[in-house]
Amino acid sequence: MSVTIKPDVTPHEVWENRFEIPTMEALTGPYQKPMLELFETARQRLGEFEGASHELSWQGPSWKWCLTYQRPGDATDAWAYLVPHPDFVIIAIPLKVELATSFPMRRLKRFVRDGLAAGHRTGDTLWPWWAINNKTSLEDVLDIIKRKNRYVTALAAAATAAAS
Repeated sequence: MSVTIKPDVTPHEVWENRFEIPTMEALTGPYQKPMLELFETARQRLGEFEGASHELSWQGPSWKWCLTYQRPGDATDAWAYLVPHPDFVIIAIPLKVELATSFPMRRLKRFVRDGLAAGHRTGDTLWPWWAINNKTSLEDVLDIIKRKNRYVTALAAAATAAAS
């Protein structure tokens, strides 16, 4: 009886294997050039916010291996998640319900509204996510992170003023 050993693993196996830390090249390897550019643009833009940092981390069965962004003053579990799903790029932005309900829903694009409406609520946090497939959808979702940035900055300023 002979044993067949698979010479390579599939992109899904790389992303789903929680016991082996993948490289970014292995995670983004299946992307065609346009999708890779979207991922890299999202990665760069999410890192541009003051104090933002990220790390590659295992986030369980939903997001598996992803870049988890943190920012000082943010009261949610993470500033944002950039998920290199083998088939598309996902951005998830945990939002305090207070912030999410303050958005001018009629002025937001339908793509963004649908993501917010489909987000699961856990306690006082809403968990919306979006599959990014073009530059327009990326910019629309980055608008939400800009709004979150203003909110977190305002809360930090208020806390500083109250402590003075």
